[in-house]
Amino acid sequence: VYTILALTPCAKLWPWLGQQIGSGTRDFGVYTTWVEENLVPSSSGYLEYQDHVEWAYKAGIVSADKALQVFTQSFQNEVDFFNSVERCQARPRPDTETNCGGEA
Repeated sequence: VYTILALTPCAKLWPWLGQQIGSGTRDFGVYTTWVEENLVPSSSGYLEYQDHVEWAYKAGIVSADKALQVFTQSFQNEVDFFNSVERCQARPRPDTETNCGGEA
């Protein structure tokens, strides 16, 4: 059950990211297929995870303290993953640098 709980932050975050970056516009170059398949704003699969964890909590299978610890660490792992890359401008103009160590 704790493994399912550990997957919940990712399952909640990625649809939100898709909404933020405009998933569905089919405008992500070589990454379009990946974005359209993984960052679907309407995805609600995380609700199944939440329901299962809630059931396990009510059944006494998981503790609230351990669940909070696992969820928090898993969300921190998501933050660390996205902070592990050099930041770029969202859409650099052709006449500016990309801020990614190269030129447009």
